[in-house]
Amino acid sequence: MNIFNNLSSEEKEILFDTVSPVIRTYHKGDTIFYEGDECDYLAYIEEGTIIAKQSFSDGHDSIIKIINKHEYIGINLMYSSSPKYKASFYD
Repeated sequence: MNIFNNLSSEEKEILFDTVSPVIRTYHKGDTIFYEGDECDYLAYIEEGTIIAKQSFSDGHDSIIKIINKHEYIGINLMYSSSPKYKASFYD
C-alpha cells in the first residue's frame, strides 16, 4: 500500500519539500522501537522484514505483526491522541 497514491504530483512535491528523510540501517536483532516509545515519525521499510512483539505481564512475548518490505510503521499512530508504540519492533 502506498499512502501517497491519491496525491497529485503537485501535492507530493509540496509534501516532500517539507520533510527531511533520514535513512537508518539496522542489523538482524536490532531494536528499532521499544514498546512505549512515542511515535514521532513515519518509518518506511525499504528492505527486509520487521517483527513487532508485545510483552505481557507474565513475562512472555508474542509476535503481533510482521512488517514487510515497502510497508510503513507508525502510520496509525502519527495523528493519534496517544502516539505510543504498543509493541517493540525488531529487525
